[in-house]
Amino acid sequence: MERKDTIKSNTDEDNKKEQILLPPTKNESEISRIYKLLQTAGTSNVGELMKKFKPIIDITSDIINKVAPYFIITWTYILQIYNIIPEDILMAILGLCLAFFGGVYVLTIAAAETFILTGWEGFNQSFSWLKQNFDLLWEKSREDDKKDENGDGIADILQISARELFSRKVAFFFSNCSDPQKLMDMLSVLCTSVISVIAVLKIEFAKTIALGTTIGESLRKPAAYFIVPVASTAIPKDYHQWIAPAINLLCKCVAVSIAWFIQIIISSVQTAIRGGLLFSRRTLHFLNDKGYIQFNDEDSYLDEIIGWTVALFGVYYQLTSLFSVPFPFNVLLLPLTIVENYLSWIIA
Repeated sequence: MERKDTIKSNTDEDNKKEQILLPPTKNESEISRIYKLLQTAGTSNVGELMKKFKPIIDITSDIINKVAPYFIITWTYILQIYNIIPEDILMAILGLCLAFFGGVYVLTIAAAETFILTGWEGFNQSFSWLKQNFDLLWEKSREDDKKDENGDGIADILQISARELFSRKVAFFFSNCSDPQKLMDMLSVLCTSVISVIAVLKIEFAKTIALGTTIGESLRKPAAYFIVPVASTAIPKDYHQWIAPAINLLCKCVAVSIAWFIQIIISSVQTAIRGGLLFSRRTLHFLNDKGYIQFNDEDSYLDEIIGWTVALFGVYYQLTSLFSVPFPFNVLLLPLTIVENYLSWIIA
């Protein structure tokens, strides 16, 4: 008996030595650190800090509560339209928008193309997982909406304010998310793509600035020839030293505007061609699938004829309308207009 106890004691000592000798793995260290943080969280000042930020949190919550219902309604209608209209028709409509309004949304189109090239594949995979989990969470959320914990015959969500409902749903999402790391991976891919988009747009804008600088240097001498005599007469002699810098600044502003307008014209021609061909090919493909016509894009030039014709009309319309979007298309394309203005502000 004593021998068995001795053997057991030696075994325990050996295990303790092995535990001391073997360093903890990375995951064990991380888990241990998080566990310690959770133990000390109750004595921290996070609650006091949250109280100080309560006004900001309340304002943010109010904004979300007012905006979220409209966003959900809009998104629901978009999904319904997307599920009803065939994909070929949707792509044909997109082609028409590119052909007739592509020059108005130069930066948005460039940003979309950059995102497709840099982060669409990873984002699409993560988004597919997110959509599947969102569907599961949605079903669980509908079950949560039916809960009546106080037993008064009225669902709990009908007896709380909009702010409390929002807080409840946020807590529900965090507590039922199956794999937060995949969500973080999707956000990481999205952030990387956004940085890539901004970098590409800044490079394109830098090219436009370089072109504008070149044009500005060419405008400086003729502008001085016409402006200096008038300015020297109209401006008091004490301020004549500002004439030359003002002319230089004016020439650069005019030149950059000219360069940007040239870039818009080039982009409008490019998007009109792409949009016209997209419209013709998708429309003919839809008609062929429905059996209305017999069409093979390898043996026919019909898609090129229709596509280039649409592109020609698209370029003509954009130039004659000075790249404006008429009513009601300006209302339908308002989100793109907001994105375009925001991108312009970022790269400026």
